[in-house]
Amino acid sequence: MKIEDRSIFYFPYSTSIFHFLSSIVNFRIKYMEHKPIIFVQKIIKPWGYEMILTPPESPTVAKIIHISQGCRFSLQYHEIKQETLVLVTGEAYLIYGPDKNNLDRIPMDWNKGYFIPKGLVHRCEAVKDCDIFESSTKELGKTIRLEDDYSRGDETEEERKLIQSSK
Repeated sequence: MKIEDRSIFYFPYSTSIFHFLSSIVNFRIKYMEHKPIIFVQKIIKPWGYEMILTPPESPTVAKIIHISQGCRFSLQYHEIKQETLVLVTGEAYLIYGPDKNNLDRIPMDWNKGYFIPKGLVHRCEAVKDCDIFESSTKELGKTIRLEDDYSRGDETEEERKLIQSSK
């Protein structure tokens, strides 16, 4: 057998076994760093639940919002956060406007994106049990609740961190 035929086992004289083994270790470390992070966290809400799909260190947030039939989340706006909502199952309305006295109500279509810029007053209401995929910037700043069927106050970054760390 020629050296070329078993070249995987061949060490040139200039390469030590230490260098060879350290290159394997470095390769494994690099490979491990490029694996996906599998993450899911369920947060129970009075209107249903959220399945957070991104770890806290992610620069963006992805979640599935499940709203039970006849329920709705707060009439709210965000100081900093911007989001896109996509109805993937069920039936829901999107209520939105510049302030709580000037609101439009539209049925959400499946698989269409509804972009919610910061400051836009909005809420979703489930006609039937529904799942809404949300992709957003990090949850920074306050969520100002203008109306809430469950008498909850505004939500701050500190409160979000406490909820996430308790799960």
